[in-house]
Amino acid sequence: MRALRRLILALVAALAACSSQTRDASDGQIVLHFDTDAPLAAGPTGTTALFDRLRVDLFSPGSDAPCAGCTNEFEVDHALFAERRASIGIVPPLGVSGYRARVRLFRRAFADESGEPNPEASIDVTVALPVVTEGNVSDVTVSLGVDDFGPPRGSPAAPVDPILGRLARSAVGTWPGAKRVECTGTAPEGALCVPGGAFWMGTPNPAAFSPLLFFTKPRLVVLDPFYMSASEVTVRQMRAAGRAAQDVWSGSTKGLLKQDWCTFTTAPGKFEDYPVTCVSFTAAHDYCEALGGLLPTEAQFEYVAGAMSGALFPWGQDEPTCTDAVFARAGYGQFASVFAPCMPPHPPGGPIAVGSGARDRVSTGGGTIADLAGNVGEWTRDLWNTVDEPCWKRAGIYHDPWCTTVSPSMGSVVAFRGGTWVHPASSMESHARNLHDPAGNDVDLGFRCVWPAR
Repeated sequence: MRALRRLILALVAALAACSSQTRDASDGQIVLHFDTDAPLAAGPTGTTALFDRLRVDLFSPGSDAPCAGCTNEFEVDHALFAERRASIGIVPPLGVSGYRARVRLFRRAFADESGEPNPEASIDVTVALPVVTEGNVSDVTVSLGVDDFGPPRGSPAAPVDPILGRLARSAVGTWPGAKRVECTGTAPEGALCVPGGAFWMGTPNPAAFSPLLFFTKPRLVVLDPFYMSASEVTVRQMRAAGRAAQDVWSGSTKGLLKQDWCTFTTAPGKFEDYPVTCVSFTAAHDYCEALGGLLPTEAQFEYVAGAMSGALFPWGQDEPTCTDAVFARAGYGQFASVFAPCMPPHPPGGPIAVGSGARDRVSTGGGTIADLAGNVGEWTRDLWNTVDEPCWKRAGIYHDPWCTTVSPSMGSVVAFRGGTWVHPASSMESHARNLHDPAGNDVDLGFRCVWPAR
């Protein structure tokens, strides 16, 4: 409340300084109230906070830039709105029209280095302020609805009208898209429920190795609930389904041939509980389809890999140790020059049994989903598009996105997700993405399945 009080005083003083009048608020003022239906920090359980800052810019008549000292912002949480304390007092000159307020609800982590809100992750509304008359208080409300997310509503040149008066109660946390929706029906064998909900897909602050491998412009995504395989598909499961990988294990552990790292064997052997590798997109797709499922979308995979809250890793924000997840286990044969801090003592390295990462797991639906960050990368059913290509370039909210458009820059390639036993920890971030020829296969690429749940 102290921070809010400072904001009120700062804006009152700033507007007074922009006019030729200096007067007391008791002579007449505007009380500008704010409301939102967005889920915010410290709200009821079952939702993830999407925004955490509010910025207010005030514009004098005829100006398209905020007046000097007329910009401020503060942290917001559920209680601030629920208790109807989100408001400021404004004291413009009496009888003067043309004042406007631009209000933005945004995510601080996505702001640029100067603190400017990211337009790709803000609810942005500019309203016209009423004329103040002597001795009167004008209560007006700016509603920052999540469904208005996308292009700004109003502008300094063409402001929209605020809501007259003060709302009887706040709508904070009531946006339907953010509600955790449980699965219905019975989970397929070996699968767990992933409740539906909303999250930020992508990050404007990617790891250093390749911005191409991230959505550098966040996208607000709403997903229906779904079931997901608790582990990557194993050699045992592939064999039980009467299917095989395109390339099988060579029988050698020297690491001189690609097949030295393939896990599928012609007869049951020591890799039965390892994730199947060296399997093409088509073979993976057909396996899931035969079970009534699909490969996950990029959005579904990132949602779960970020613990349904946008975390960097399934376990949180800190980078893993070699026991936390299966990664950087190369260093032999064809991968001799690869940086491999988790290099095993004997060749050839490679994946290990599913569920081996101590912290590479997300609890959901009565169990844990494992190996979302490491072991093998996983095919998705999305065609690859960059954030500026057709599937992902529009503003606004995405509902269960699935990219089926060929990339103008890369052609018909498929996205895959998750870190692998070859790569370092930076490739394991939930936002990280990669691409592959769907006709090919690789020693560090496997898959899992998903099923609709409503």
